[in-house]
Amino acid sequence: TPEDRTDQGGNYWTLFTPGIWKGLHAVLHMKTRLVNTTLYPRFSPLVAKVGGNAKVFARADYYRFLWRYFRRNPLGLAMYKLGIEWEQSILPKLRSLLETLGIKAPLKYLYRRWLGDPVGPGTAA
Repeated sequence: TPEDRTDQGGNYWTLFTPGIWKGLHAVLHMKTRLVNTTLYPRFSPLVAKVGGNAKVFARADYYRFLWRYFRRNPLGLAMYKLGIEWEQSILPKLRSLLETLGIKAPLKYLYRRWLGDPVGPGTAA
C-alpha cells in the first residue's frame, strides 16, 4: 500500500514490484511493424474476447465459440465472416485484376466523382 512505501521518498514508481517493471519494460520496448494490416477493428477485440472470458485455449474451444455465436445469430455471423472474406481475399484480387487490365484508375476516378469528392485528372491513381 502507499502508506508502507512513504519511507522511500513518496515516489509512486516504488509502488511497482520488480515483476511489474519487467512486464512494463517488455511492453514499452516492443518494436512491431504491421504490413498491410491493422489490429482494429477485428483482431484486438477478438483476442480480448477469446483469450478472456470466452476461455478459448484450443482449436476445439474456438469452434465451440463460433458455433455458439452462430446459433445466437446465424445471419449476423455469416455476414461478419463474409465481410472479412470480401475485404481480405476477394477485394485485393479484384483490385489487382483491374490494375492489370488498366481500368482501375478510370473506375476510381468515376467512383470518387460519384461520391462528390473533388478529383482532378492527376489524382485518380
